[in-house]
Amino acid sequence: MGVGTVTYNDMRQFLQALDREGELRKISTPVDRKFEVGAVAFTELQQKGLDNNKALLFEKLTGSPFPLAVNLLASPKRYLMALGVSSRQELHQLWMERTSHSLEPVVVQKGPAQEVVTEKDPDLGEFPIPVWNDKDGGPFITMPMVISKDPETGERNCGIYRLMVREDRSSTGILAASYRHIAQHCNKAFAKGKPLPVAVAIGVEPAIVIAAAASFPLGVDEIGRAGSLRGAPVEMIKCHSVPLEVPATAEIILEGEISPGDIGEEGPFGEFTGYYGGERAKRPIFRIRCITRRKDAIDVGSYVGRPPQEDALLLAMNAEMEIQRQCPVPGLKEVFVHPYGVFNAVCSIEKKFDGYGKMIGMAIFSTWPGRLIKNVILVDEDIDPRDANQLFWALAMRLNPERDVDIIKDVVGVSLDPSLPPAERTSGRNRISKMIIDATEPFKKGDFPATCMPEANVLDQVKANRSRYGID
Repeated sequence: MGVGTVTYNDMRQFLQALDREGELRKISTPVDRKFEVGAVAFTELQQKGLDNNKALLFEKLTGSPFPLAVNLLASPKRYLMALGVSSRQELHQLWMERTSHSLEPVVVQKGPAQEVVTEKDPDLGEFPIPVWNDKDGGPFITMPMVISKDPETGERNCGIYRLMVREDRSSTGILAASYRHIAQHCNKAFAKGKPLPVAVAIGVEPAIVIAAAASFPLGVDEIGRAGSLRGAPVEMIKCHSVPLEVPATAEIILEGEISPGDIGEEGPFGEFTGYYGGERAKRPIFRIRCITRRKDAIDVGSYVGRPPQEDALLLAMNAEMEIQRQCPVPGLKEVFVHPYGVFNAVCSIEKKFDGYGKMIGMAIFSTWPGRLIKNVILVDEDIDPRDANQLFWALAMRLNPERDVDIIKDVVGVSLDPSLPPAERTSGRNRISKMIIDATEPFKKGDFPATCMPEANVLDQVKANRSRYGID
């Protein structure tokens, strides 16, 4: 696969590619969608890790005729496959070239997402939506592409928001913090006394998932960015019951609305932080008017809980790219957001003058994906931010905490951060402190000892004659 090729027209093509590459495990034995699906997915991730786990296709689930695909993008390899690249270098090139602009979607007359239409008594219970963890408030749709439009500008948003199936099975609760785009759309609609039309696409081609999980700035259409990433416009079809468009090749579509004052109990849920988050509380209700689907639809989900897991990997890899793209200060060379600790960013920089590290740290926090980051660690260009050994060496030998650590107080954090004080979580203020750790050498090299290692020309000579020393 070359950089920039259109790789997949729908999720099924991606499943087929995963199967060919040995990245898909099909489970034909019957599995209970209450707890067992989550336990199987968790075990696969814990035992194999991010690099070696497989995507899972549950072919037989209790109480539903439909299969369920889980953790399709839960490894760096599958993430790269999704965009048709083979390395992080190619990913960086593709992202920087493509995500500064959109490739507008095209509207088509029909698509497989509307092969079956249910407008009377829509029932989510027919789909194999799991209860993933034992303290979850109910079954959760964990990989929904939630689509809405700004009531004032018409700008589209496509984001991933957890949806808890309610007892009536025709509505869901939705968690959307005040800084999320759909929450702002709701506020604008509700101010006019009107409901917000919403559509949910489940089982879409992977570029849409990656774009929906990215922290693009307000006003950016993730569907347009997905088209740019894949090198061809996304095909959309008009919904039956709401004035929105959805991906034409999706597996399942939910159409409905969120109305002013219509709230109900939602949560808790095992979140990407590895902790239960969003305690049970009154939250907006998404009421479903119509369900459309493929005749032989495949449901899609993601296990969310203690890392490693898919949601955190998506957040981490997307944040790395978007922080580099959005950071307004030159000298940021590489960003590493660890998928186990997505609130931490390790960044290698080229210092321009003393104090430049703090300047870059503040600039990172000012980006839209920087909202996710709580701690920025800055290292010199000779340190690989992905190498824990090099990082700990830099922290131990180049960091003077009194001089090099800055704490910024009373900053808006992430609502699901378990370290938030309870009062901040329940009030919706989400205020927390952030930290910049500058583990770089002083700009004036004379103020710091020289690094101790053999001269470059001697090292080159040894490397050229490795067999002579028996160190092949």
